[in-house]
Amino acid sequence: MSPAGSRDRGAADARRRIRSHVGTDPVALDRVGCAVVEQLRRDDDLPTLAHVGREPAYLRRVGELGLGIADLDRIRLRDVKL
Repeated sequence: MSPAGSRDRGAADARRRIRSHVGTDPVALDRVGCAVVEQLRRDDDLPTLAHVGREPAYLRRVGELGLGIADLDRIRLRDVKL
């Protein structure tokens, strides 16, 4: 394992992991970031954040309060190549 806690899969893996997310809704950005973390955990055969008692529960609550979009199905994502 690397110091960051994930297996070192080389340069190809590093390129796959380099991404930037930009948006105007901080709740949606946090929700997308959480989905990315969960996918990386699955890739590394780690349990979900919910399973280890570290799920970011605030996302659901702030979505319910209307402070932003916390439902991944309602968040529009676009890939932009630079």
